[in-house]
Formats: sequence, structure tokens, C-alpha cells
Amino acid sequence: MIKASPGHRVCFEPRPGTQYRRGVEAWADDGHPLVVQSTGLVRAETISGYVGVEMLPDGDPVPFAFLPGGGWMVEHPTGDREPIVGWAVCTYGGGTSTFAVPMTTEEEAWASEKITLAKMVERADSVEIVPPEGG
Repeated sequence: MIKASPGHRVCFEPRPGTQYRRGVEAWADDGHPLVVQSTGLVRAETISGYVGVEMLPDGDPVPFAFLPGGGWMVEHPTGDREPIVGWAVCTYGGGTSTFAVPMTTEEEAWASEKITLAKMVERADSVEIVPPEGG
């Protein structure tokens, strides 16, 4: 088994007109894609509606690892600062380059409760990244 690098997903069409996709988690020694099921890693072609493997299109970053924020901050053009809670290590669809995107928090209402989510900074080029004090 070989761990899959980011950028590949498996397509399924269990019924005509109904499609869904899953990321390839690993490759079997014979090259077949493996995906996660409740029973563990399974060969994708054993799942009903298997169509094939596709590369993710370039465009949106695809996170494949996360690192702690380490005290870094995001400073917005308004001067407001918020802590970076983590770094999403990403690639684009082809997986040829990697980069880190800062993650901050966001409050969201869910089932009549407020929850805190981590989110990638959408326009990282429009903010300043401030190192930890004394760093």
C-alpha cells in the first residue's frame, strides 16, 4: 500500500444522475485506489457505482495536513488582529507544489447553538501575517 498524495478522487454514480466523490487515501500495491469505509480502507471498485479516478482541477487549495498556529496572528487592513489557530498545508489539484494557508476561527449557529469553527483565511494575500511576540 502506498499513501496517496493530494489531488486524486474517486467518482461514484450509484444511480443514473446521482454522483458523489471521495478522496483517494492510498493506492493498493497493484495500483487500485483505496477509500475509507466504516470497515477501514477498501478498494474503490468494490463499492457500488464505481466510475473511476480523476485529478482535482487546479483552483481551490486542497488541505492535506494541519500544523498548530504557534502564536502567529493575522492583521487585517483595518488593523484588527486575530490569532492563527493553525496552518493548513495545501496543494492545488495536481499536487506539484505545497504551501500553507493560515486558519482563524469563526462563530456559526448550528442547531440553535453557537459553535466555533476553524476556517482558512480566504484572501491570505490581503492580510499581514504577524509573528509571535519575541519571535
